[in-house]
Amino acid sequence: TPHRRTDILRAQWGATPSTLVLLSVGRLAAEKNLDLVVQSYRQIQGVVTDCKLVFVGDGPYRSTLQSQCPDAVFAGFRTGSNLAEHYASADLFLFPSLTETFGNVTLEAMSSGLPVVAFEHAAAKELITPMQHGVLVSAGDTSRYVAEAMALAVNAPLRHMMQSQTRPRAMEMGWTAIMEKLESVYLSMMDTLESAQTGQPQQHLINAA
Repeated sequence: TPHRRTDILRAQWGATPSTLVLLSVGRLAAEKNLDLVVQSYRQIQGVVTDCKLVFVGDGPYRSTLQSQCPDAVFAGFRTGSNLAEHYASADLFLFPSLTETFGNVTLEAMSSGLPVVAFEHAAAKELITPMQHGVLVSAGDTSRYVAEAMALAVNAPLRHMMQSQTRPRAMEMGWTAIMEKLESVYLSMMDTLESAQTGQPQQHLINAA
């Protein structure tokens, strides 16, 4: 939750309470499109001098990212309350992946009060309402992604407004809500199947004619 935000952790990152902290969470692999996170960070540094990039996670692409971005923080693999503190202590979540299906990290970031910059793809386009919970960019439009990340980075009032809306949205789309919706779909399918077995759909077709 946002209440897990801690200036102690931010200080370990080399960030003050006023530093803009960009966060990326997940496996560090080439297919995650993490070069775009670094690219966005570099462009943001040109307009927000007091900013920091934090990677949470590990993987085969870590050494490449470290060579590309030695000034970033590589926090490694985190779980539980410690992971929650990492989410809540950041200010903006960058999620450039086009290979995720559900994208749990997006939901986790939103539940921690973070606005998200993502592509309009898979679960992100269902979770995020643009200008309320973050920004959605047409899939694969990398230059637009960087531009939108920069725009949100320099607009603190907009980020703060989004921060107040992301957690309620995440709770709405959390696992309990998802399971309830799934149950509703299954019940509807069962009703449809029962109707088909009793011949009701054929009766509807006759009436329609």
